[in-house]
Amino acid sequence: RESGTTTRPLEAREASGDVVWSVSVPSCSFDSCFLAVDASGNLYLNTDEGLSSRTGSSGSARWTTNTAKIESIAIGTDGRLFGAGDPFAGNQPLHAIDMATGAIAWTTTLPNGFSATATLLDAGRTTVYAIGRGGVIALNAQTGAVKWTVMGTCFGGSLGAIASDGTIYATCDEDFHSQLNAFNPDGTSKWKLPLNS
Repeated sequence: RESGTTTRPLEAREASGDVVWSVSVPSCSFDSCFLAVDASGNLYLNTDEGLSSRTGSSGSARWTTNTAKIESIAIGTDGRLFGAGDPFAGNQPLHAIDMATGAIAWTTTLPNGFSATATLLDAGRTTVYAIGRGGVIALNAQTGAVKWTVMGTCFGGSLGAIASDGTIYATCDEDFHSQLNAFNPDGTSKWKLPLNS
């Protein structure tokens, strides 16, 4: 978005770069704006007004929920998406949201200071993971109940990934070094790898 504006363009383009459609959507003033697409081609983006969904075919609005302002998203295959709220606002929520309507299925408040900056989903294990400060919180994807928690002590936000065997990876950035942490699906540490010194 341009400085001083309250909207931004959202465009769909052909591989050639030709514009298929263009719509105006509310700005995103969060630290990280995102755009995700589900298997049906529907779009999901965070805005200053809340989480918004648009059709991939025309960009027309499907829904906006102002009760769920999220900064990271994981899209499921069972009609739900998952996302964590502002990581530095205290009492950070993690929501499960109905992809068809935007209704919130459940909300779980993460521990104070955890600061999740990534959300991952392991649909086969019905587990959603919040990644923050090098740690991981595993939640039941159906109910939001916490399965286990590994608190991290890293300085800033963390990125994460999940492997087909269920291994969860979380980055850990400190003032003078970085580390990659690997966790087993039960939350036990698999290994830690310094990335620089």
